[in-house]
Amino acid sequence: MSTDQNYMIDEISKKLVGGRIENPFQDPEGEFFGFHVRMPGQTDEQRLQVWVQCDAEGNGPGWLNIETVQ
Repeated sequence: MSTDQNYMIDEISKKLVGGRIENPFQDPEGEFFGFHVRMPGQTDEQRLQVWVQCDAEGNGPGWLNIETVQ
């Protein structure tokens, strides 16, 4: 397993496991997509936004960009 894969597994384990996926969304241009995750006890302002990303050619395994809703 690569260092990048280990990093993503660690991020997912620390930030997303135990959460509930709520609603998918797209950016205004419809180019990118993601979903919200609410961890137990979190409010709307604390839920996470998870963007699903990949390289420009679309041939990589991709990665998740996890951020708090702003």
